[in-house]
Amino acid sequence: MATFAQIKSIRISIDDPSGFQDIIEVSTSSLLPSVPAPYSSYKIVDTGKYVSTAIESGATENDYNLLSLRVSDSNIESWIDDYSVAQAKCKAIEAIIFRIGNELMLKKASVGAEDIEYSALKDMLSYYKSLLDMCKSDYNSDQLNNTGRYGTTEQPEIAGGEI
Repeated sequence: MATFAQIKSIRISIDDPSGFQDIIEVSTSSLLPSVPAPYSSYKIVDTGKYVSTAIESGATENDYNLLSLRVSDSNIESWIDDYSVAQAKCKAIEAIIFRIGNELMLKKASVGAEDIEYSALKDMLSYYKSLLDMCKSDYNSDQLNNTGRYGTTEQPEIAGGEI
């Protein structure tokens, strides 16, 4: 069973929700702090929702805004359980790329390729593709696959001659 710390590490590394350096877990929405930590979002355990606020002091429960996520906690949890934390990170990025691709097609059909939102989605898609390349490279080097070593091979001699 995946822990919140594992899910949190994946969320922060894949930038989902975007723009936060920490995710803090609170039991209920009534326990959200009146002075929120800077650059932090909060996960409310009893609802499973992620929230944040721009108010630096004197924030109330109603000042917190719901954050949209591109990958659910249950998906991340199942990838961690089925594979590993490193592979779950790559799977989450793949899911984000798929979702952004769908949004990109819808945006192009509705407003056209010249729209600012379309350009932003295209930039985001490019960012996540490069993040996926780095993730796969890190995973392969951690698994000692594709270490950059060269090997030589020779054609075997079968039945006394070359085939």
